[in-house]
Amino acid sequence: IDLLDGFLTLDLTRSSLQAGEQVFPLFSVVYHPYALNFGSDAQLDMDPDAFALQMGTLFCWGSVPLLSAQVAVPPLAGDRNSEFLREVVQAYYCVGLPFLQEGQWERLTVVPDSGSRPRRRISLATAAHTVTYRGQNRTSRTWQGPAVLASAWRNGAAVGVVLANITGATQNVLLAMDPGAIGVPAESRLTALWPEGLTVAADGT
Repeated sequence: IDLLDGFLTLDLTRSSLQAGEQVFPLFSVVYHPYALNFGSDAQLDMDPDAFALQMGTLFCWGSVPLLSAQVAVPPLAGDRNSEFLREVVQAYYCVGLPFLQEGQWERLTVVPDSGSRPRRRISLATAAHTVTYRGQNRTSRTWQGPAVLASAWRNGAAVGVVLANITGATQNVLLAMDPGAIGVPAESRLTALWPEGLTVAADGT
């Protein structure tokens, strides 16, 4: 593996997941500091929910954003898939590289939103979301998980949390971090890097 520069990741929805099952990026977690993860089977003419699920998941896993199509569909202003792709690419390259390409995976717990602050070293409370999509052989599949996908990465003394809202609607989340547990100064404060102008409330929302 020490001679590998990168590895291609294809469509995570090829597996025959049952509703509620999750795929965990163990390969990305282990080998992310040593090789670039890139690729997807996502296309701009896909169903928007399925597109956001694929691109959002791979983005949070630290994968270089790429499309896969024999004939590329041009992006269109106002198109949900095109806008989502633009945000993912800009977030990755404008502010995400120190974490998504150079960082080391940190454990983050995602829990259902109950209105109270989650109690973990790094944790996120978010609403539930369901995506129905076509798997192999056009078989209908159902994915159930968080409305906002998340991951955490460490680069030196800094810890970055990556969020991807895959619903197409505004979502409120509650992020909690224990500075002592993750080894950062107690006076550390959350700063939103993307999108520009986004602010973080004092309560972590």
